[in-house]
Amino acid sequence: MTLKKILGPFMGVVALSLVFSWGAFAQTGTTDGNTSSPTQVDGTKPKPLPTDVLQELQQKREDARDDFNEGKEEVRTNAQQTREDIRKETEENRKEMGDAMREANMNARDTIAQKRAEFLEKNEMIREEFKDRLEHAREEAKQRMEEKREEMKERLEEIKDERKKQSLERINEHLNAINERITNHMLKVLERLENILVKIGSRADRAEEAGHDVGAVDNAIAAAQESIRIAREAVLEQASQTYEVDITDEETLREAVEAAKQELRDDLEALKEVIREAHEAVRKAWEALTSIPNVDNVGNDDSSSDDNDDGE
Repeated sequence: MTLKKILGPFMGVVALSLVFSWGAFAQTGTTDGNTSSPTQVDGTKPKPLPTDVLQELQQKREDARDDFNEGKEEVRTNAQQTREDIRKETEENRKEMGDAMREANMNARDTIAQKRAEFLEKNEMIREEFKDRLEHAREEAKQRMEEKREEMKERLEEIKDERKKQSLERINEHLNAINERITNHMLKVLERLENILVKIGSRADRAEEAGHDVGAVDNAIAAAQESIRIAREAVLEQASQTYEVDITDEETLREAVEAAKQELRDDLEALKEVIREAHEAVRKAWEALTSIPNVDNVGNDDSSSDDNDDGE
């Protein structure tokens, strides 16, 4: 029996299987792995999906949309809550900062008020102390004048002209009266300058409370205080001086009188110069104050230093 006869029936079965296999493959795809719909292969329409599959797909879409909407709402709610938390925290921080600033301002005002009170108290103590010293110096000057008056009477015995004797006594009294009057006037000038300085300090304190830098004003005030102190000591020294005509003989009386008058004029002119320096120091303090921007809006005291009385 030949091989052909043996394999004949088997080959027929294989060929038939290949035909059916090719038909099934043509409905599902191509040989290169690219899938094709039945319409691409044979032009026929695809079969509609089963109803249960469509319903399942629709339900999944609805579930996905609901999940999305829920997530969006949650995000919106969280954002609103976050904004509310930030707003509350900002308000709390602003309130805390405001409280801290108010407390700092109150402390600053208390400090400035205390400094002002200490300045006024110290100023008043200095005035009272000076008054006591001035009174004591004048009492001593009066005692010296009495002693010199007795000495002068002895020297006047050598002068024969009674009118000249009386004139010399009046001149001595007149010179000392002028000295007392001028020194009293100088003290009043210094008190006015000191009062102006107090007002300048008060305005500077208000400016400092408003947040301005008043360092230059404080320095100028301190310099003016020192200048006033020096001037006051000079007044005290001048108030303790006494003046008399140095009588040697009747022929030189005129020269002796002119020498006594010139001595008084020189001393008073030197005192006036010290008073002018104090006045200038106060003027510089006023200029330092007025150099602060908008200083007129933070104080209303009339602290103008236009008082040009320099002791002339």
